[in-house]
Amino acid sequence: MAVRRQAFEWRNVMPIGETVILNNHPVLVPNNVHTVPLRAGIPYDIFVGNVGNTLDVPGELKAFQYIVLDAVAVSPPTLQAQIYVNTTRYFQNPDRTVSQGISGNIVPYPNGKGGIINYDYQEGLQPALYISPLQVWGVEVTPLEDIPEYTGADVTDANIAFCYVKYLLIDGVDERDGTRGTRDAMDKIKAFQKTAKKTYAGAKGKGTIPAVKKEIKLQGATQYYAKWQSDSSSYKDDSVEIWFTK
Repeated sequence: MAVRRQAFEWRNVMPIGETVILNNHPVLVPNNVHTVPLRAGIPYDIFVGNVGNTLDVPGELKAFQYIVLDAVAVSPPTLQAQIYVNTTRYFQNPDRTVSQGISGNIVPYPNGKGGIINYDYQEGLQPALYISPLQVWGVEVTPLEDIPEYTGADVTDANIAFCYVKYLLIDGVDERDGTRGTRDAMDKIKAFQKTAKKTYAGAKGKGTIPAVKKEIKLQGATQYYAKWQSDSSSYKDDSVEIWFTK
């Protein structure tokens, strides 16, 4: 079994006269570039669409492959990203209707661009999205407002549309192996908790990750396990349970 970290970056910047280039990033020459305009409300597939650096085949998994999709980010703030697996869309509205996705105001690319900080998804998608063998997957980006064309020296990182996807590609397993692997991991965690000591990291009014790291260092832990919900504007743990051994 092989586990490989993978990433894909889509952009709408092309040589003048081109709107799409397959299977590669285009060679860009200064002052001979332009951004392809994007229409508000129109979804653009970053894998098999007709704009930007795309692919000639969709993201389709073989019978022995799994994907763990754990991060997506977009720019500008008015661009939204929606993940799909077969015909199912990942992001939904509270009434369970399909939304246009998550915007660059929440998952900016890169983080901090234009002063926008990713607070809610610092550790990626929680939970991550597991994509099974033989499923077809991809990402669509939809502008909330028109993204105009820029040409030549007017093209900058500030006005290029981006979408970035990060995932783990797991080769050499079938679905039964993947399920068994999850069960085995949970069994190992439970066995560790039975013999480990337990402490708490106080995280009220402070970042959870720094609080956990401080407590681990204070305890002199060599092995540890902790789990908590990612900090967000709507939720934050005041303390975190930590199991550890020295």
